[in-house]
Amino acid sequence: MDLISEKVEHVSFGKGRILEVKEDKVYVSFQDQKETKAFQYPEAFEKFLKAENPAVEAEALEELRVKRARLEEERLAEEERKAKLKPEAPVKKTVARKKKA
Repeated sequence: MDLISEKVEHVSFGKGRILEVKEDKVYVSFQDQKETKAFQYPEAFEKFLKAENPAVEAEALEELRVKRARLEEERLAEEERKAKLKPEAPVKKTVARKKKA
């Protein structure tokens, strides 16, 4: 989905319009701000940005869900890989000792 020119609202900056999306950043121009603001994409739509178009909002949140699932899969795969590389610790045998009377 093309996000360029989509209207958004930020909790602090107010109403704005998306100017550009590059990699994992979304750049927004706000009415009362001189500078363009950059936000992490799609994470910003979870807390800071709300799209005027419900389809844009749903798409961003779905992308966030997919991204988090992928990152969790990568984390689990890495843990599994590390577990395979780590040698098992030897089991210590203990000898029962008699108490002195």
